[in-house]
Amino acid sequence: MKQTLLLLLMLLLGFSSVQAQQEVPIYYNHKWEVTKRETAVFTRLAFVPDSLIKAGSLFEMAFDKTVADYYDTGQIMARGIYVKGQKQGIWLFYHPNGQIMRQGSYENNKPIGTWKFWRENGKPLQEVVCDRLSVRFQNFWDDGGKQTVAHGTGTYVALLPGENNSQMQLKGNYINGVRHGTWQYAPVTADRQEGKPLIEQVYNKGMLVKGYIYAKGKKISEYTAEDKFNLSADLPYLAVVEKWAVDTNAFKPGYPVLAHVLKLDVQEVQENSGTQQYQVILQTGLGADTLKLAKQPKPGTMPAFSGGEEAMFRFLGKNIRYPAAAQRAGIQGIVLLSLAVAADGTIEDVKVLQSVNPLLDNESIRVVKLMPKWEPALSNGVPVAASFIVPVSYRIVQQPQQQQQYNPSRRGF
Repeated sequence: MKQTLLLLLMLLLGFSSVQAQQEVPIYYNHKWEVTKRETAVFTRLAFVPDSLIKAGSLFEMAFDKTVADYYDTGQIMARGIYVKGQKQGIWLFYHPNGQIMRQGSYENNKPIGTWKFWRENGKPLQEVVCDRLSVRFQNFWDDGGKQTVAHGTGTYVALLPGENNSQMQLKGNYINGVRHGTWQYAPVTADRQEGKPLIEQVYNKGMLVKGYIYAKGKKISEYTAEDKFNLSADLPYLAVVEKWAVDTNAFKPGYPVLAHVLKLDVQEVQENSGTQQYQVILQTGLGADTLKLAKQPKPGTMPAFSGGEEAMFRFLGKNIRYPAAAQRAGIQGIVLLSLAVAADGTIEDVKVLQSVNPLLDNESIRVVKLMPKWEPALSNGVPVAASFIVPVSYRIVQQPQQQQQYNPSRRGF
């Protein structure tokens, strides 16, 4: 008898848990901003917890459980799983014609392991291997089906869409999974004749050495910081969806878009101060109940190195090794690095915003990638991914009976 009662209680608890989630369509415009159905280009089916209604927190939420994204034709675009706002496990993405486009796994929002890509005709395109810090290229097949990169080595030539229905070509070589030598981005004619390059970048075993911008065949600028041919297994639209960007042509500022998604009766009211406010009218068995919403989501916070800025500079000072060649040449200055701090505090996507010299740039990147997990940014009390800028200052200081050393800057931004 006790076993029967226990089983019944478990079933009831399970049923209650299922009922606490609603699977609803969320509509998006072409920029993946939440919009109304009549202006939608994409749709996501996702679970929204009823607890958000009771809490009056109807501005945004962290996705949880399975989601499915659709094109405006109704064709499936993506399937995957979130766990408390982070992508986890296997995700599948599809071309508009229904052919699978890419497949791979996420761990805490970061692509990991082997990701496979296919063309719209179902033929293989490429394979890459991702870890927490890098993406290594493995295999590539051209549009004729010929494999031109195998086991990380070979020539990559891909056609990409340009402006005004033009075609562009990205071309270069891979060695052991990373770019090496000269890569060019240039227009091509219908019969595959290459034009003069618009962008050219030179790599040394995966490290960007220098890049050039051209106009009308003439070099107009050069750089050593941002890699303009960035390779990623992730799709940019996912980050926009997860931030709950809102179509301002469809909703007024501060409108509780989740209330619209849940088809709740939202009313606009004016406070004594004259500010705009919203409330939701909930129908209950005893009649209507008014739920006043929070004015805005809780203010967010920026990511931070554990222990604060002073601890971060101590870490840099302890680990930086001022390149001897740079010291001999008298090279000094401040390298500005942009880094992404994932929702779990992991450092990702370190880039140079302000370069001093490749020797100092590379040393700065190396040490920042050694950093322990940060305290992530918070949005409405929930950890989220965010970017941060770190200054790394190199100064040559002459000290008696001591070697020249690295002195970290202690000025904030």
